[in-house]
Amino acid sequence: MKSIEKLFIQDAEQKELISKISALCGLKQDIIKQVWMYTFFNTYLSLLEQKDKNINDILVPYLGKIRLRFNDGESEFDKFILLNENFQDVIKNLKAGNNNGMIQFFQENFINKVVDNISES
Repeated sequence: MKSIEKLFIQDAEQKELISKISALCGLKQDIIKQVWMYTFFNTYLSLLEQKDKNINDILVPYLGKIRLRFNDGESEFDKFILLNENFQDVIKNLKAGNNNGMIQFFQENFINKVVDNISES
């Protein structure tokens, strides 16, 4: 098996996450898997295009960036996580026990849209 094919093999945790997302939003698991695959394939292409750069950033939507720092002539690299400020604020609020409007957000942005789509059908 080629190394690129290994990138998209799902372990039990990944399968469970995709299953949870599918159940939560009502989209097929294959759609969710494909979005993630295309997202990371785009990342791999970007890394290939910038292979001569010593520092590369991988954008993870809504979360932040993963920064990779390569040392000249070495195959190993340093890894850093740069979290989005909004993401950090939400995490702090959740840890403090404040749902920060998550239930209302979920209702307005997910449940209501599903109900509207069903009503229009």
